[in-house]
Amino acid sequence: MLQSLGVFRSFYDPDVHIIYAESIAVVALPFLVGVYCIYIAIKKVQLLLIETGNKKYKLSLEDAIKKNQVENLKAYLTGKLSVRFYDEL
Repeated sequence: MLQSLGVFRSFYDPDVHIIYAESIAVVALPFLVGVYCIYIAIKKVQLLLIETGNKKYKLSLEDAIKKNQVENLKAYLTGKLSVRFYDEL
């Protein structure tokens, strides 16, 4: 926190003529990593919910969506498991 205030003040201090990139990176890098971690944590991903008896499994469909294979996955699972699919929002 104090490091970030020091870098911020250096930009507006007329006596400072050199600001090292390392001092900016020390402040910016943790901030950017934190923003990325928050983004990954709250990103919505479609899941395939499988219930077998008393167990529930959640599988991410992110790879299937990226490869446009969701319909093929649905057709395969419908044929093998004789199940119906519902889209929940």
